[in-house]
Amino acid sequence: MTTPPIFISHSHLDNRECRDLVDFIAGQFPGADIFFDESNLHGGDDWMQRIQREVIARPIFIVVLSRHSVVAEWVREETNLALSRAVSDKVHRKVIPVQVDPGLQLRDIDQLAPLLTTRQILNFAPGAPASARDDLLRVLRGEISGEAPRVDPQQVAELETARDLANQVHTEIAAQHWLTAAKIARRAVTLPGNDRDAALWGELGLALLRTQDFLGANSALDTAVQVNRYRADLWRLKAQALAAQARLDDAKTGQQRLDAASVAWDDAEIYTGSVTGKLEILAEHCDALLAAGRWQAAEGLIRQAEELAANAPGWAERRAQAQLGPFAERYAAAMQASDFAAAIAACDEALRVVPNAPGWAEQRAQAADAQIAAEQERQRRDRLIPARLQSLGFVLAPNVDAI
Repeated sequence: MTTPPIFISHSHLDNRECRDLVDFIAGQFPGADIFFDESNLHGGDDWMQRIQREVIARPIFIVVLSRHSVVAEWVREETNLALSRAVSDKVHRKVIPVQVDPGLQLRDIDQLAPLLTTRQILNFAPGAPASARDDLLRVLRGEISGEAPRVDPQQVAELETARDLANQVHTEIAAQHWLTAAKIARRAVTLPGNDRDAALWGELGLALLRTQDFLGANSALDTAVQVNRYRADLWRLKAQALAAQARLDDAKTGQQRLDAASVAWDDAEIYTGSVTGKLEILAEHCDALLAAGRWQAAEGLIRQAEELAANAPGWAERRAQAQLGPFAERYAAAMQASDFAAAIAACDEALRVVPNAPGWAEQRAQAADAQIAAEQERQRRDRLIPARLQSLGFVLAPNVDAI
């Protein structure tokens, strides 16, 4: 007899105990498809997406319970995802808790996911009765449900409602129904177990970000990254929310918030494994700095991007923008002050740094024309008001034409 594909969620600190469990199942079900990641490569979008696909694709989810796993952020995320799927598909999906730590209590398991306590917890800890192994085989064969005996129905209903609302949030987010998702998520995160679900807090933050509630988004995403600090997507969303709020703040507060966004983008980049993912985050970060006129900081990111992937699309344009930015500021300030010589000098320097930069020859011509017009106006006024009278404070009245 075969068993459906199995996913085993665990802390890498329990690899030895998990290997024993895998060997036992494989011995009873030869050729069983078991996903068991013995590495410690937790974090990053690529890893997270792969794990999510595996959990979703495998109807049997075994979570190995120990003092290490009940506080492990990724075990919690994997378990919450599996529980969400199991609530909506009780026929084909099973979540099976297997305890390998003899000192573990129900309150410890509740810390990981309260809904686990409504299932039969199979004791594989040293010294435990051998009957637990038979019970595991019976659950895998579908002979028993795996639900805990004498469970309070009201408690189960409440916990399943919590997971059901989390599922609704996932669905509304996928459909980009941001207002509906935000409304449901605000309630969902208050229910048992959901308050420790980083993915759910992240979806609340995303919905609030898309509905322009930047302060609310920042608050939700603060909680999300506290629950799981290794998720690049959460740090990236937090950076986006901070940067969006920074644009609405006054100069001082906006600068501080953009500084915080830069830190969040850095964390997102650090926890992203692929070069493509890193370049996307760097581009987003760099564009925010360019929009804020932080030319030097932007150039640092540009150098890093070029180091990762020379000639990647868009980065030559960003480099030109960063190089020309200070000259653009000087030009605008000089034209505002009618210091046309300084405006022309800014154009000349810009063209030396970036030859043939689009628009700069035209700007120089505008400044030169304005300088000529200003000189002509000065000469006209000098003809109408002698220098001695000018020294006494006399000026030409507006709209007075030369005689």
